Amino acid sequence: MVAATIYPTTQADISNLADATISIVEQAFSLALKKRLLSHQEYKQLLDSIGWSLKESKLYLKVANAFSSFSPDNLQEVEPHTIFDLAKHAKKYSQVIESLKDCGKITQEKVHEFILAHRKPKPPKSNKPTIWKTGRDGEPVCRIPDIMEDDMQTGSIIQREMDENGKIAQRVIREAVELWKAVQEGRLIVKDVEEDIESPPSTNSKFETEDFVTQNEPEVELNFNTFVETREDSNNVILNEVETPQSTNGVSNNQTLAFKEIVETLTRVESWLEVMDIIDNYPPSTKSHIWGLLDNATQERFHELKREYLENQDKPLQVNDKVMWEKCPGNIYSWQPFVITTIEDGKAMLDCFNRPVSLEELTKCRE
Repeated sequence: MVAATIYPTTQADISNLADATISIVEQAFSLALKKRLLSHQEYKQLLDSIGWSLKESKLYLKVANAFSSFSPDNLQEVEPHTIFDLAKHAKKYSQVIESLKDCGKITQEKVHEFILAHRKPKPPKSNKPTIWKTGRDGEPVCRIPDIMEDDMQTGSIIQREMDENGKIAQRVIREAVELWKAVQEGRLIVKDVEEDIESPPSTNSKFETEDFVTQNEPEVELNFNTFVETREDSNNVILNEVETPQSTNGVSNNQTLAFKEIVETLTRVESWLEVMDIIDNYPPSTKSHIWGLLDNATQERFHELKREYLENQDKPLQVNDKVMWEKCPGNIYSWQPFVITTIEDGKAMLDCFNRPVSLEELTKCRE
């Protein structure tokens, strides 16, 4: 067994550290003086003679610049790493360095006190969901949360655009948002294709198309045979016509495919709110066409969903109700419907979300 004796640190050991700080500051002042007096080539040769590069000398020049108002002896009780840290971030610690000029004897403890005194308090984090984050350069960055979908539709579309057209994901999202914004603001250049679309087959359903179309809804026809073009110098979205072969019944292949996908999506919904999310942005004539493509059973189910939805509008939400969240973040949208666990002060806690949600944003689901 080997016994080891540990001796307590003596004042002489600390003084050695003070000598190191004095040497660092003296070397910094010496380099700064020689850099002013010598040419660039001569200064570089001087560094080569001691085995230094320009990069290594920069830190010492920062020390000389930050502590030009101090003598090396003034800083002897400051630990060397702290000297370098203050110099490297002189702008950040400018108030600390100014305070040291008038504090009398400078010690490591006083440096820590000044750093804490001048530290800016961090702004409180908001509970409101946001897509804005701070980038490495300190500028705001739009960072969209993970998109989790059972059918992976959004990701599949973006990936296909990247693979087939060489676009980056950010551009695909930008174009999609521009198009959505243009629809909302009525800035789309549209073509009336009423005469090109064959009227939907008549059905013997007892349900009217008013389940999809509201009275006095403005008629604006979207052309399915379009592609979106955005320009860097313009805020507008331009819809350009794309010639596609027409099928024999007067409806283009693209239109037939689009309607088929819409109908297939509608057959999987569980609430009228989901139905509205899918068809809300389509013009009345398109809604009527989609309605005509639904079979009688689906029309009857939608009629019942709409009736229950309207009835539930006047009923207050209660604990254990299943609800759809109107402003649900995209990364948890597929978790719907949620279940209300508690209600207090006009807000509800949901089973899969850890922050209260306004009751005005929730809609009760069909049982």
